[in-house]
Amino acid sequence: MSARGLGYSKSLEMHKLAVALHFGVYNFVRKHHTLGTTPAVAAGLEEKPWSLERVVEMTEAYWEKR
Repeated sequence: MSARGLGYSKSLEMHKLAVALHFGVYNFVRKHHTLGTTPAVAAGLEEKPWSLERVVEMTEAYWEKR
């Protein structure tokens, strides 16, 4: 039996979704110390950082459409 970490996924589709969620939070929610804001705001893609609540709502909406 192998040890499974938090990144373990049984399907490629779920792994892709987990990676997308990670990069979304990293770029749109998490304020980076060196930038003073999120990378998306620094790049001019967004006017203000997203909240985790917004990410949860968007995730719920995605799953409801499926």
